[in-house]
Amino acid sequence: LVSSDLGRAVQTAERIAAHCGLAIRTDPRLRERNFGAGEGMTYEEIDRAFPDAFSRDRQSDPDVVIPGGESRRQFHERVRAAFEALAREHDGRRVAVIAHGGVLASLYRIVHGIPVAHAHRVAISNAAYNAVAFDADAWTLEAWDDTDHLPDAAPFVES
Repeated sequence: LVSSDLGRAVQTAERIAAHCGLAIRTDPRLRERNFGAGEGMTYEEIDRAFPDAFSRDRQSDPDVVIPGGESRRQFHERVRAAFEALAREHDGRRVAVIAHGGVLASLYRIVHGIPVAHAHRVAISNAAYNAVAFDADAWTLEAWDDTDHLPDAAPFVES
């Protein structure tokens, strides 16, 4: 059971751990994107303050860094490295990962080969079940945004 070390993810991991009797390992590589000077702003506020660094609706430069933060490409590569390391470390075993919408959107892009520079929206419901497999350096998607266990789930769209 591996979780982002940020609060909401750890709280979710604790509930899963209590139910399954597993220990939690936190991993800061599973944190949401670091927006630096944009931390605490809404996506709309970030887009207004740093128009070339973030957009959900148009192409924007994936290498622009908000002061003190990380670019979309840096974030995407951090997420890629984290999931590939977890897959190799736990080869042949299942790993439950508790992360955030942006992390999962990056994983979705990785699995589908969607370039980080390409604007693409990904539906991600809170507490949805997503399953990917890693075999011989290739990812496959087994389930995405499965909310059968959540009767009132509404997807959140992440870019």
